[in-house]
Amino acid sequence: AMILGKLFENMFKENIKIILTSNTRIAELYKDGLQRDQFKPFIKIMEEIQTQRGELIEMFGQHFDNISPLPPLGARILAMLILDSCSRHYTFEDLTEVMGASKSSISTNLNLLLKMGKISYYTQPGDRKKYYRPSDFSERFGNYLKMISFEKEIIERLLDYRKNTITCHASRFELEKCMAYKEHILEMEDLLNKSIDKFKEIEKNGK
Repeated sequence: AMILGKLFENMFKENIKIILTSNTRIAELYKDGLQRDQFKPFIKIMEEIQTQRGELIEMFGQHFDNISPLPPLGARILAMLILDSCSRHYTFEDLTEVMGASKSSISTNLNLLLKMGKISYYTQPGDRKKYYRPSDFSERFGNYLKMISFEKEIIERLLDYRKNTITCHASRFELEKCMAYKEHILEMEDLLNKSIDKFKEIEKNGK
């Protein structure tokens, strides 16, 4: 325990990343072991990381639930896939077990996330299972561009309508608002395109 405690303490100081798995709850690791007190600081760190992860999943879940038509389970699946994207990709069976939900619920939410372009999956040679992961940022931002493109079409038609139906000061005021909104949409489109280009470069270097 003393050796492990010192080892992990120095690894954390050097910002060395490690992946650990265990069938035992963190609080019960090395339970009743010799000189366990030397191991407790490391257990505390793991508990803090686990708590932080749980809080992030909840925050992500609430965020996605608020900004998109995602049910709570789908929002939390997406949150977990994003948090664990660097270390693990989940199969359907993994998600059923980890989320504690029925197979039909997991399947429904995965299909919804795939349809919305929030996640993707891949397969491995000799393995029929699908491994799910969050879509690249460039792909997710691309979906926002599609929404903006449709909004541009709406605002253009609305502007034509306003111009053809000006009858009073109030209608001129509405026209000015439409023009300002069009300018906003064009700025958002330009910003998204720049962000997508940047994300594509990062994603290219990371593969």
